[in-house]
Amino acid sequence: MYKVFYNDRAILLAEKSENIPEKFRKNQLWNKQELFVFLEKYFRLQSVDDIAIVGYDVSMMMVDFTTYFKFITAAGGLVKKNDEKFLFIKRWGIWDLPKGKVEKNELLEMAAIREVEEETNVSGLFVQKRLEDTFHIYELEETMCLKQTAWFFMLADGHQILKPQMNEGITNVVWMDREQSKKALSASYRSLKETMMPYL
Repeated sequence: MYKVFYNDRAILLAEKSENIPEKFRKNQLWNKQELFVFLEKYFRLQSVDDIAIVGYDVSMMMVDFTTYFKFITAAGGLVKKNDEKFLFIKRWGIWDLPKGKVEKNELLEMAAIREVEEETNVSGLFVQKRLEDTFHIYELEETMCLKQTAWFFMLADGHQILKPQMNEGITNVVWMDREQSKKALSASYRSLKETMMPYL
């Protein structure tokens, strides 16, 4: 099963046999052509429902789904320091986690470390494990884009001078305790809230 977010709505790509929550409106499709017709209608009508797409092999469906969009790969980090505080940025007025596009021939883990360093000025990062990827759709200059972000759980020591990367729309960088982090995530993007909350 794959979960993709679009304007805080969720699109599930799933096998018919998988357990799909009742709130998701099911749509049964059988091939790439039907999928593309459905997506054109979905984006045109601006549906507010969470939907599930089922009907054929989910791995093949995801490949087909990806080809509908301009595909972008990004990487970022959920960073914790030794006093159990987590690193957050405020970008465009919303609490977020540091992340950014992967450069050509760059390893995902290295891209995640670089982006955290560039956006927050935190260095000396140690990647502990890879977390669940997120997928989200957005429109850029009339082009529909699908971004896959590889997330990593990172550790950092407490001796850091935080500095937001202002030219990326970041106005604040802070360490938050567990309760503050949960509050920030609850007001953040749905993709982050649903993916990261279990790790706090």
